[in-house]
Order: sequence, then structure tokens, then C-alpha cells
Amino acid sequence: MLGQRVGFVSLCKNDNNIPSFTNYHCIMHQQVLCSKILESDVIMKIAFKIVNSIRARSLLRRQFLALLEETEAEYSSDLLLHTNVRWLSRGVFLKRFRRLLPEIKTFIQSKGENVPELEDETWLMKLAFFCDITEKLNDVHLNLQGKDKIVIDMITFIKTFKSQMQLQTSQLKRGELKHNKNMEEECTHNTNRDFETFAEQLENLHLEFERRFADFAALEEVLSFMVFPFIENIDIDSLPVKISNLTDAESVVVEEEIVKIRSDIFLKARASGSTDFWKLICKEKLLCLRRVALYLTSFFGSTYLCESTFSTMNAIKTKHRSRLTDAHLTSCLRIAVTSYTPQYDKLVENMQCLTSSQTRKTH
Repeated sequence: MLGQRVGFVSLCKNDNNIPSFTNYHCIMHQQVLCSKILESDVIMKIAFKIVNSIRARSLLRRQFLALLEETEAEYSSDLLLHTNVRWLSRGVFLKRFRRLLPEIKTFIQSKGENVPELEDETWLMKLAFFCDITEKLNDVHLNLQGKDKIVIDMITFIKTFKSQMQLQTSQLKRGELKHNKNMEEECTHNTNRDFETFAEQLENLHLEFERRFADFAALEEVLSFMVFPFIENIDIDSLPVKISNLTDAESVVVEEEIVKIRSDIFLKARASGSTDFWKLICKEKLLCLRRVALYLTSFFGSTYLCESTFSTMNAIKTKHRSRLTDAHLTSCLRIAVTSYTPQYDKLVENMQCLTSSQTRKTH
């Protein structure tokens, strides 16, 4: 898809018969790729090895569950497994592992084994740090999921996370841990206070977000204007050109409509900082800008809808439903993913129930 010479996008852009278009990578995929820059292998390898050694053998697993029940641990169910395919699993895996760390140490020692990393203060502080940062990354990822999320909402979540990373980096350099609960808890019995390495990792993470989301940063001025066209300090000379390059609208017409809308006192009073504002404007009054606003609203920020629909299809079409036809599958899938709710009361009113005498005649 993204090859520089023979990728689908490159071939389309080099084809004069295909209209110009805007292309970008899925925001959710890019967010996950950014998180890979974190140097978490030193933590994941040890934790993954310990968990697998307990869960891989049935006897050890039953004994560990018995220990959790006996000690009334916070999580008495079991240790969790981790897989790279499930993007949220790393944060949940590390959180469960750290919460059960006292029970894990006791269990390993009872088997006569020794894992020196579990007593290493530097390793334990790193574990606490990655529990905090992966939890925040998971929150961002969950906010990016769901229906009715337009690209403007998703970019806002990413910008908020980048600002939080800058704030937490400066706080870590000062030794403040108010936004890192696991590290703050670890510091109560850990003498390691070298936070400079963690601040450096947050800086690298922020730079990676800046690099991967550079395409969306170029859209930010246009998106900010379309959300609230009366924002101060707008460069009216350059903004129409950017809108024209993005949507193929005539820059002269866009410039005239920008001046017109920013001078309209009535429209300024109705503006609420939402893209719904453009639906209230008459088509004939600001035809070009209204079309641009609807065009930007139609952008897909991620492949969430496609992937969730595919997962729903896999849940419907199982090996136990081998006689399910394509037509029936389409109908079942449409019912499963639609947000439409039929008016059942109205449908029932138009139907006549069969009486007992009519039922006998029918038979």
C-alpha cells in the first residue's frame, strides 16, 4: 500500500487519470507503532518468561492459584498472557504481573528457584515506569476506538497525550511522580531515584509521535479553522491556499468566504466550536466552506470500523454455521453493526394477531 515506487498510493498519485486525494496512515496503528520505541524488552522478557513458566504446566498453575487464594491476593484469578497482536495486552499484562509480584516471589522461592531481577531495585523501578506509561497509552488507544469518532476528535486525543508527555517529562526531571502512581508506590521501599533515564524515554516517545503524526500536524490549522472559524490570529493569506491544496477548492472563493464568515455577527453568535455549526449555514450562503467542512468530517481517522465489522463477521460465520449463505450473512452483519433501532411499537400496531378460531381454520 505505502511503497514509495510500486505501492498502491504511489501508483495512484502518479496516475493522471486519478483525481488528487489525501492519504495518511491509520491513527490507531501509528499510535501503536510509536509505543514500540519504548525500551521495554528488558522488562517484558523476564516477566514473560516467569508467567509462561507458571502457566505452561498445569500442576504449577494450580499450585499458584491455591497460593493466591490462600494469601487473598488482589487478583485471585490468574496471571495473564501477553501477545503482540492484541495491542492493549502489554499494559494489562504488566499491571497484573506487578500487583502479584509478592506472590510470584514467594512461589518461585518455594520451588527453589531464583530470579535476581525480582530483587533488583533498578529493574523494579523500570517495571513500575512501564506499568505507568503503558496504562496511559492504553487509555489513548481506547479513546481512539468507537463509532462516531471523526478525525478531528482523534487528533485532539493525540495532541493531548503529547502535551501530557511533555509535562510528565519535566516533572520526572524534577523528581515529581504525581502522574506516575506505580513509580510513586515503588519509591516507598526503593532507594533508586535515577529518573533521568525515564525522562529521556518519554522525550523519545514524544519525538516519535511528532515524527509519525507530521501529516496530521499539517492539517491542524485547517481543522482548527473548520471547528471554530472565528479563532483569533488566523493567517487569511496562507489559509485559503492550504484549504485549496487539501480539497481542490478555488483559493479565491475560499478567501472571499473566509472574510465573509468572519464578518458575520449573526454566525459568530451561533458558533459553538463544533462541526455541526456548518450544518446550520445555508448552502447558497457559504457553499465552498460548507462543502470543505463536510469533506473534512467524512475523513476516516482509523480502520476501527472496518476491523470491528470484520471481527463481527467472524463471530457470526463460524464452522457451526456452514450453511449460512452470503445473503443471510449480509443481513446478520447489517443488523449487528447498525445503530438503527426499529420502532417496534409502531410495527406491532400495524399487525393483527390471529384469534383461536382463525388459527383452527388455518390448520
